[in-house]
Amino acid sequence: MAKLINGQEISGFVTYISRSADQTTRTFKVEIEAKNEDLKISKGQTAEIFIASDGTQAHLLPQSALTLNDDGALGVRTVNNKSKVVFYETDIVRDTMQGVWLTGLPQKTNVIVVGQEYVTDGVKVEQNIKEVAN
Repeated sequence: MAKLINGQEISGFVTYISRSADQTTRTFKVEIEAKNEDLKISKGQTAEIFIASDGTQAHLLPQSALTLNDDGALGVRTVNNKSKVVFYETDIVRDTMQGVWLTGLPQKTNVIVVGQEYVTDGVKVEQNIKEVAN
């Protein structure tokens, strides 16, 4: 679904999504094919687009929880049930004002959000767990 600048809502099919964002505007070029029999929609008109996709499990975390491992992969450091640090490579599904939605983590995990830069895989840590609802 797309909401045009004049408030009109239309439906269509996504035919193109750019692989990377524009560096200046941080927006992605998206092309949608929609019916325009009455020619009320002008070419190149700006719209807010909502794209439906298959659901997937994701975790909402602060951007500050993200870190890089020694190979340069983006992810988070977690603590397993033996109080040892484990790095999980993640993919960003969506970036919001509340944080980033990430995939690639177990369904339930303890993510290190403070001090993750000072530990590495396998290090035993003391946990101060704060439960957060999904």
